[in-house]
Parts: sequence; structure tokens; C-alpha cells
Amino acid sequence: MKKIIQQAPLFLLTIPLVFLINAANHYYKLLNWSLIIFPMLLYGLVSVPVYFLISKLFRSREKGGIYTGLLLIIFYFFSAFHQWLKFSAPAPISRYSYILPILVILLLLAFFYIRRSGRSFQNIFYVFNSILLLMVAAGLLLYGFKMVSHAERLNDQADPEKKLAAGYQPCSQCIKPDIYFILLDGYTNSKTLQSEFGYDNSSIEKKKKKKGFQVIKDSRSNYNFTHMSI
Repeated sequence: MKKIIQQAPLFLLTIPLVFLINAANHYYKLLNWSLIIFPMLLYGLVSVPVYFLISKLFRSREKGGIYTGLLLIIFYFFSAFHQWLKFSAPAPISRYSYILPILVILLLLAFFYIRRSGRSFQNIFYVFNSILLLMVAAGLLLYGFKMVSHAERLNDQADPEKKLAAGYQPCSQCIKPDIYFILLDGYTNSKTLQSEFGYDNSSIEKKKKKKGFQVIKDSRSNYNFTHMSI
């Protein structure tokens, strides 16, 4: 097993898996996998010839693996790193005009260092593969915990703890308006939720219709307009 971790390019599989599992945990039960799997498989297939090409250029699979792994990490996690910079670093540093030139310079330095280095990268290769395997295992355990604990309930971003609903006191003697007009501003329409995220939003519309609401669908936009006349 140790020999496989030291020599096999497991990162070609584990880096995409870490990305996928992290996304699945972060957006638990909100992803439409039919829109994700094919691009991920395509990226994985493309990375194989890239790995062998770089390994041939370095004349070492260990060196080629280290550099290919670095490229894959940048490819899959650059967006997350960029978002972190936006919130953690001064404004100029997070701009592409700063980040991209620095990234290119670092990649060139890494390329020439790895290529000219006379050291064996087998131990680094082993550590690299081991860390990624542990990250995959941890991500799968977290996903299993979310399944057991029904973590999808936390996706209710409006009021996850239902404090507003729990504290609501109906008033039977209050004067009520004759029309209720509800505009779900910023809430994607049911058609887009179904096609892009695989989420069935029809239950909300059905509940409104049962209470006498009329759902007005505007084909020119992504909004649903709802009103009820008393």
C-alpha cells in the first residue's frame, strides 16, 4: 500500500474528489449532479495526458506528479482562494492584475526548481497523496454525518431556527388588507430551480394556491409574483 501511495498518481483522482466532496458538503442537497459529473469527468480525463506530458518533460514521474498536482490545485481551488483574498487581504492584492502575474511567476519558479533539482521527490509524493486521501476520507465522513443529522434543514437561509414563526401571534380583530402582494425578490423561479439545481419548488406554489393565492409567472424574468384578493 505504501508503495502505491509513493508512486501512483492518485492525485489525478483525489484532487477532483476533494473538490466535489467539499462542494457537496457546502451545498448539501442543493446540487444538480447531472450538470456537474460530465464536466468533472472531462477535466479528469484531460489531466491524465497532462500528467504524462509533464512527467516526460521532467524525466521523472515524481517530479511530474508534484507539478501536475500543483496545477490541479490551482485549477480547482483558485476561485475559493480568490474569494478568501477578497475578504482577508487589502483590495489591490485581490485584483486579477496582481494575482495572475504573481501566480505565473511562482509557477515558473516552481517549474525550474523541480526540473533542475537533483533530489528525490518520492517522500513529498507520498505525503502529498496521503494528505489528499485523508481529506477525501474526512469529507466522506462529514457527508455521512450530514445525512444522519438531516443537515438539509440548515439550508433554510431565511429563518433556519424559525424564530419569527414561533413568535408570531395572530390577530383576529385586526383590520386586514383586501390584497396581499408577495414579491419573492432574489428568489429564483421554480423553472430555473428545477433545471439548474434539481430542486422541486412546486410544494411552495401548491401551498399558496390552496390558501387562495394566485401565482403569476412572468416569462420575461426569473421572478414569481404572488397575490391574493380577499
